[in-house]
Amino acid sequence: MVQLLPARRRVLLCTGPATIDLDGTDVECYGSRKDGIAYSYKGARAGRAHVATWAEAGVVVAADLLAGDEDPRPGAADLICGAAATLRAAGVTCRPRVRGDVGYFAAPIAWAAVAEGCDFSLGVTRNQAVWRTLATIPDKAWRKAKRMRGAQVAVADYAPAGWPPDTRCVVRRVKLAAADISADPRSRRRRTIPKGQLTLALEGLSEHAYAYSFIVTNLDVTTPAKAVKLEAWHRMRTDIEDRFRDAKHGAALRHLPSGDHTVNTVWMWAALLAINLSAWLQELSGLDDGRGRHRVHLGTLRHRLLLVPARLVRHVFRATGRGTICAKDSQVQRARVLICRRLPQPSLRYKEQTRLHLSASAIALHLTHQTRNEQDSAGAQRAMIGSRKGRVLRSETKAVTGVDDHSRYGVMAKVVARVTGRAVCLAFVEALPRFGVPEQVLRQWQAVHPPVRQSGCGGGSRRRNTASVRDCKYLTRWFPPCGCGCGMEAVWMRLGR
Repeated sequence: MVQLLPARRRVLLCTGPATIDLDGTDVECYGSRKDGIAYSYKGARAGRAHVATWAEAGVVVAADLLAGDEDPRPGAADLICGAAATLRAAGVTCRPRVRGDVGYFAAPIAWAAVAEGCDFSLGVTRNQAVWRTLATIPDKAWRKAKRMRGAQVAVADYAPAGWPPDTRCVVRRVKLAAADISADPRSRRRRTIPKGQLTLALEGLSEHAYAYSFIVTNLDVTTPAKAVKLEAWHRMRTDIEDRFRDAKHGAALRHLPSGDHTVNTVWMWAALLAINLSAWLQELSGLDDGRGRHRVHLGTLRHRLLLVPARLVRHVFRATGRGTICAKDSQVQRARVLICRRLPQPSLRYKEQTRLHLSASAIALHLTHQTRNEQDSAGAQRAMIGSRKGRVLRSETKAVTGVDDHSRYGVMAKVVARVTGRAVCLAFVEALPRFGVPEQVLRQWQAVHPPVRQSGCGGGSRRRNTASVRDCKYLTRWFPPCGCGCGMEAVWMRLGR
């Protein structure tokens, strides 16, 4: 996809800075028997989507689905390896940089980034060692931070044990008024303030306090200007939260519908691929200026590009889209034209198709029906090629599908030439012996054919239906006859006695 971008943007992505963001998001689920789902620290049953993104392009390059209580740090090395391989395959020649919050403060993650030829910048857990480091920072070492009011940045002489030898620590502090500090001990802001300053501010002995954040990195921070620039870049790691928001509100990652972990993983990847396609479409159409600042969410993209009144006009055997396009927004117009040009050519009318002479050469790709014991869904794909004065014609086919109302998964599918009542009924009758009878059909059948008392074999009284065995075999699979030889016992077990 990178090769399709304009030359200037392509060169910028391949040779400019490349950032790999690591983060996770909890996807709340319902059901106590779902595989790979556990209670998170928030107290809700959830699965955790562990994602690595290419920040400059706004696309997901690696992901994994974890349980809600699973630590993401052991699997971070595999995400870094997969993300670095994806960037190299895309043609990125610069040295990537791995960026993460305090949840990824671990020496193995730093070593994994170095082993993959990447630099790292990770948040630091506020422990006693980093609090003691604050006393070693002189007052003259603090510099004003970029794009953050009241913030200052400095470099501290702190390196965790067991980390790469060139690890440095960058500290940021933000000045807070004493009146803005919450009295609730559960406040997250209170954790960023040293205990001595917090006590003085709460007792009214100090008018302000400082909230501190720490970053460990192997990047160059030898000068104050470089440290300020790195801290501002590390702060932009929150862009990955926008990708999560888009996946949840625009691509159905708000839940994991299946009880199988593999199916939920596929569901997660489908949502992540949807936001990737959205990002690339906006790159190709010019809606995104290359920094992600003009990128819109999937819902807005559908409203502006897809859900617009338009019609297909055929001129000189070429279909073009014409609709209400605002002349002021040239980027939206360019995106719509790009989509319209990629639309498939509409087939000719049915009466016109019947007059065509179909050639003997036809290409048919069939997915054969599986055996009844495998109980697998079947489908077919068919393409027919006809010729009329040297032109190529593709005839369309329709798919009759059955969807389960509870799980929203397709349970049967059949390709038909025309969607008529007879074709739909025959497809439904063909699916009944293979996939079973829906409960709604059984209730309707009992309402139309109520059971009656009738003498069975051996002189006993048996509940029988007025319908014949020939009619019942369309509603259920044929079972062996019962012991009396009437053959209706198994049918009635399926119909619900």
